[in-house]
Amino acid sequence: MTVESRSVAAPDRVADPLPSVSVVIPAYNRPDYLAIAVESALAQTVRPIEVIVVDDCSSVDLWPAISGFGDAVRYERLENGRGACFARNRGISLATGDVIGFLDDDDAWMPEKTERQLAALMHGAEAAICGYNILHDPGRLYVQSIEQVDEDLLRLGNHFCGSSGLIAWRSVLLETGWDDELPNGQDWDIFIRLAKRAPLAYVAEPLFRFRREGQQSIVSTSIEQSPDDLLKTALVAEKHRAWLGERNYRLRLAVYLLRFLGRRRSKLPFIWHAIKRAGLVPALHVLYRKIRGRDSMPKL
Repeated sequence: MTVESRSVAAPDRVADPLPSVSVVIPAYNRPDYLAIAVESALAQTVRPIEVIVVDDCSSVDLWPAISGFGDAVRYERLENGRGACFARNRGISLATGDVIGFLDDDDAWMPEKTERQLAALMHGAEAAICGYNILHDPGRLYVQSIEQVDEDLLRLGNHFCGSSGLIAWRSVLLETGWDDELPNGQDWDIFIRLAKRAPLAYVAEPLFRFRREGQQSIVSTSIEQSPDDLLKTALVAEKHRAWLGERNYRLRLAVYLLRFLGRRRSKLPFIWHAIKRAGLVPALHVLYRKIRGRDSMPKL
């Protein structure tokens, strides 16, 4: 395998060689999408030294879809399904690169993603995230006009990207890792824990493509959930309640309880539950944002 050597020159310093990059892809039952994801990782302008696919005990054989990529891909199949975060942690332990980038098996990276984000790491960041667009609608951009994401911004939730946008030093990830016990919100959780160490660099470009089809299945499932079911999805907010502060915690709780309200046949039980659990003011704040159409960003 040929590894391309590149360097990034800051205006006021001598160019440094870039660190080596490992890519970790948790995979489950989507061989066609997986092949696209692996291809996008190997097409980087700064080519990774390895792409690690961790199969979360799929019911279909994923190996034929990626065997053609040769030694560039390392493949491991878990004996029992443990979830994407467990697979990501396994990938971290297997990785040999200085830096690890994460890619979901149904997303795709833009060719310059590692190059852009490595430049941020080389300027002192421990981790970097980025903007994105929609795989089949590339004109829809989700990019923030910021240079870093700190704790204050994360107290308002994750409005930045999902796991496919994260790249970080392996040494840092060995200390933080992914919380594989959370049912959802794992991206927000790891961003919070990383930001407690140091602000995350943010590359204000759409550097990966998010596949909405998987999001639609999540929406369909969520619409069938009861208010009590939705409370279980708020465990990430409960985990960070002290850090969030009571006001932000209650706002996040209201957000979870009022998710997809416009698509529900019966809305009053969810509104009442949000008022009861989160409080009147947080619930009305979230409802007002929904009425004003300010709740349209995909929840990653």
